[in-house]
Amino acid sequence: MAIRIGLPPSVFPRLRVSWHTTRTHLRRQSEALHAATRRMTEPHRVWWTGLSGRLRDRWSLRTRAIARQRALLESFDAKYEELVDLLCGAAQEGVQPESARQYAALRTWMCAQYRHIRTPMRAFWTTPDAPAAYDPFEALFFPELLEEVIHSPNSIEDMMQARTALDGYRDALEARAKAA
Repeated sequence: MAIRIGLPPSVFPRLRVSWHTTRTHLRRQSEALHAATRRMTEPHRVWWTGLSGRLRDRWSLRTRAIARQRALLESFDAKYEELVDLLCGAAQEGVQPESARQYAALRTWMCAQYRHIRTPMRAFWTTPDAPAAYDPFEALFFPELLEEVIHSPNSIEDMMQARTALDGYRDALEARAKAA
């Protein structure tokens, strides 16, 4: 069954050419508009992508946590170096009242701050021959008297093991910061 339109057959080819021309013209206009929109928005998109990337890196939780851990490590490392200097000086010159006061102050600070850094650093001081509960840091500042630390047979080994743990933890934080 054929559908009859009251147009003569010679009109169809002319309409098809005009429809094709119109469609081609609209497609070109649409492509030109799309290209112009891309040209206008590209600088803003690049700027926004860079800005959001920098803000994401600066304000991400992982980056802030790593920065906080690094700050804790740096302050702890500085106090640890003071403690080692004090212990070495007292071992060479003997225990003086001033060095005993300094040890008491450092011990108080270390006891308060060490709990924040102990858990993540534990993996770096564990050795196969040491008991699981042994902590080289606490062996250096846990005794109340400076004489007990100086006369301990393991003080030098504890200092070396603690330094190795601090360096290992610092390297691990640096690797995490680069990966973040």
